[in-house]
Amino acid sequence: MELHPEVISSVQTIVLIINPDDFEGASIWRSAVTHPTARPWSVLWYWTNKTLLGFETWRQLAATDPGPGEITLSNATLREIWSRVTTPIAGRMLVVLYPNREAMNDVVFWERTKTTALSIMAGGSARFVDIRPQWSTDYIADSIHPTVSRGIHALADIVAQEIRENK
Repeated sequence: MELHPEVISSVQTIVLIINPDDFEGASIWRSAVTHPTARPWSVLWYWTNKTLLGFETWRQLAATDPGPGEITLSNATLREIWSRVTTPIAGRMLVVLYPNREAMNDVVFWERTKTTALSIMAGGSARFVDIRPQWSTDYIADSIHPTVSRGIHALADIVAQEIRENK
């Protein structure tokens, strides 16, 4: 958001979907093989190789890629970044608190996650929606990703309704 303020200034609502894993430390892509950090020299070449080699081969390649290393950020640093990034977009950001399978099965874990999220993001000017009451483990494909058949549609419906109701 800081790198492209022209994009931020041109949108009506910014939606962030966060989950409990987002608060277990800084997220980094482990490998440029599976998650390029720069545009590949040929998107067609990248996609073809990824498709033809298959998931298992890509996973093995990623395991040999050293990646960017570990990043450590304190909650205080995250709060400062959050406040700085969200201040210019006051009132236009929606944060969806998205439960993973563990959070769906453990309400204490979920409440702890929400408390952490809200303490880090308190300095910003975003609206928060906890979708756990409207969510179901039937909407989760693995430990976190929504199912294609129902989860993606349910998530889109929840976000759309929240945006319509809070214009």
